[in-house]
Amino acid sequence: MNSQNIRNEFIKYFKNRNHKVFDSSSLIPENDPTLLFTIAGMVQFKPMFAGLVNFDYKSAASIQKCLRVVDLEEVGKSPFHDTFFEMLGNFSFNDYYKKDAINYAWDFLTNILDLDKKMLYITVHKDDDEAYSIWQNDIGLDKERIIRMDDKTNFWGPAGGTGACGPSSEIFYDFGKEHEDRNPCSVNNECRRFVEVWNLVFPQFNQDIEGKRHALKNKGIDTGMGLERLAAAVQHKKNIFETDLFKPIIDEFLSVYDVDAVKNESFIHSIADHVRAITFAIGDGIIPENDGRGYVIRRILRRAVRAAYKMDIREPFLYKLSSSVTNIMHTQYPYLNKQSTKIATIIKSEEERFFTTIGQGITLYNQYAEKASSVLDGEIIFKLYDTFGFPVDLTCSMAEEDKLKPDIEKFNILLKKAKEKSRKLSKFKSDNNNDWNIVKKGIPRFTGYKSDSETSNVLMYREGADNKLELIFEKTPFYGESGGQVGDTGIIENKSGCKMKVLNTFSSSSGNVCLCSIEKGEFDSKSIYSLKIDTKRRKFIERNHTSTHLLHSTLREVLGEHVHQEGSYVESDKLRFDFTHFKSLSSEELITIEKRINEIIFSGLDVKTEIKDYDEAVKDGAMALFNEKYDDQVKVVSIDNVSKELCGGTHIKNTAEIGMFKIISESSIASGIRRIEAISSGALYNTVSDMYSSLNSINKMLKVTSVKDTENKIHQLIDNDKAVKKQMKNTVSSKIDMYIEKLKKQSFEDNAITYIISIINDNNIKNAELRLLMDGIKASYKRAAGIICSISENKLFIITFSSNTSYDAGRIMKKINELTNGKGGGRKEMALGSAMVPKDITLFEKKIKEIILDE
Repeated sequence: MNSQNIRNEFIKYFKNRNHKVFDSSSLIPENDPTLLFTIAGMVQFKPMFAGLVNFDYKSAASIQKCLRVVDLEEVGKSPFHDTFFEMLGNFSFNDYYKKDAINYAWDFLTNILDLDKKMLYITVHKDDDEAYSIWQNDIGLDKERIIRMDDKTNFWGPAGGTGACGPSSEIFYDFGKEHEDRNPCSVNNECRRFVEVWNLVFPQFNQDIEGKRHALKNKGIDTGMGLERLAAAVQHKKNIFETDLFKPIIDEFLSVYDVDAVKNESFIHSIADHVRAITFAIGDGIIPENDGRGYVIRRILRRAVRAAYKMDIREPFLYKLSSSVTNIMHTQYPYLNKQSTKIATIIKSEEERFFTTIGQGITLYNQYAEKASSVLDGEIIFKLYDTFGFPVDLTCSMAEEDKLKPDIEKFNILLKKAKEKSRKLSKFKSDNNNDWNIVKKGIPRFTGYKSDSETSNVLMYREGADNKLELIFEKTPFYGESGGQVGDTGIIENKSGCKMKVLNTFSSSSGNVCLCSIEKGEFDSKSIYSLKIDTKRRKFIERNHTSTHLLHSTLREVLGEHVHQEGSYVESDKLRFDFTHFKSLSSEELITIEKRINEIIFSGLDVKTEIKDYDEAVKDGAMALFNEKYDDQVKVVSIDNVSKELCGGTHIKNTAEIGMFKIISESSIASGIRRIEAISSGALYNTVSDMYSSLNSINKMLKVTSVKDTENKIHQLIDNDKAVKKQMKNTVSSKIDMYIEKLKKQSFEDNAITYIISIINDNNIKNAELRLLMDGIKASYKRAAGIICSISENKLFIITFSSNTSYDAGRIMKKINELTNGKGGGRKEMALGSAMVPKDITLFEKKIKEIILDE
């Protein structure tokens, strides 16, 4: 049975048992700041377990894309570890519990997938007598095949440190005696022969940020089964890399590169895993960079490049393998087909960047590793990180291979001192660690599409730092930051005298959250409040948001339909728009795009919004953005024959409201991804006003009255400046020729070498001019050596040179430095220096003559 059939059977099995089937969410967790990546299938269901949202189903099933790097160093070495994997999961929210969950799992594995019952072993939590009894009495397993374990292995969660958690029961598959890596080998000592394939978690607690566990409102079931390990068992493979999820990637690699597959097995396996992780991460909008999620992806990619480098591969290769990933996975994830070119381009660019430095970095590492006795200096780790782009864990892996202990403590000190960017995971942690106080049950509703004010009660609240409050209302006109649009600000008050300033609004899985500061009075959670947004600010935001839609459609019109939105950020005073395109835009293209957008604005086209079924909207031509998650019902924003997009943001009613649009910059943010920053409306007026104010000031200085006169006057000044510089250059050139002739007359010869020792007093002769003098002397004599000094603006400038002689100019300069307490240096042929002017110039000239003649 191939992997796609396993997926299909899983979904069919649970759909037939009244589970609502959900598509995989993105690898970027939605509205969950506690996680870098989606690490389990239950992540998208955390609010359901915690009882923070209302929903109309009792059980669910999904096949979820996941990414974990906690065991990164095991990937490649271990037959069953990977970074990217798919988790097959079924979930219950106060519907069924342990008995049904265990029966479902056993039935699916042994009857649907036909796994040998004798190859399956079970673990339960040491205190979970209920689960133990179900396995023994209902399923009929011998007690020897049911092992009690402690919290370390059989108490799961929560994902991200907060949320649902509880005891678990794990199902292990026996992959055979050949995998034994310890004696004795058993399920409870992590022997590689026995591999966990399905984890059945029984959530019954909700853990808060302090680690305290409270009874869960919706006690239920959370299961997770790794498709890769399951496929290895079903397909009777020795490891996950022999399954149809990995083998085509490995076969593709080996067809291109002639390497020893047995000797390099761990490297090849890690490459196969890493290219899957990179492909899916970039496909979900994560770009390799120096912090956060992007840094993790960069680490994975560079680990794969280093593995290839160990096999003498010296060219980008991962980008070629990404197409194999797409070929394997596109049935389940069809969006990969559309993303494939972009993914390959970004991977190739990142590979090229690292290949330019990896050789130098490894050479440097080897030089120090050969000298090190037992510890790799933290300074070397830092240099590899800072100069050559080596992720720290990559250097540590190299050190461990050479049996060296990396000095991470020293590295961290250097990193802190240099204030270098690092993985700032704190940005992915919630600023508020307090639990929500639920005032009233209800479904939060956003009314801000039609109204800028509302009267409502509080559903839940929590206190934050600096006397801030986070509030969720039953009805709110405040838009929560999402889809690239910033959150609303405004005022909330009640009749009892409480007035709160809304500093920001952000989206969460529980509803739109208003971050507030109390301006006066006291907060009363049971009061009715009046909510009013800052309408002036919202209107500017809406103008910029609608502008991004015009920009998107115009880019596709001018550049081609390969252009797709990769991200946007819409504020009240500016906007930015990221899009796919593989070269910088020319001035002509930018002018055309800007002109076309302004034509649309001046045409005064209506901006219409309507609610439609997702499938109907897409069928009607509405553009859906890949990285956005849409509900069954979607809002379609249309601009007459210009643009039609699915968008949850707020917009103006007519393009004329924008006023005017201006592009202020265009740049690259990653290979194949460009960024345009622009302004419109009020911000554009302010910019133009400031420019005209500056222009008027310039006109007064230039004593002109019109823009055309200003331009002519500036050209005239530039031409005059060029003429003056040319005249000065000719003057300097004449002076240099004059000095060369003087130096020739002062020269003397000894043993077929011409010597020049001279001190010039001229404020216009510094290092650059001394070089010209040296070049003139060298051109005049076959063998020459000398010291030429210039006293310029109360400072002594020095050049020493040697042409076709045994003299060392650098060594001569070093001796002059000792004489003058100056500084300078250079090579054998030429050296430059400077010093304070000596008090006795005659004595100084005598001394430097002795230095060169005694050399």
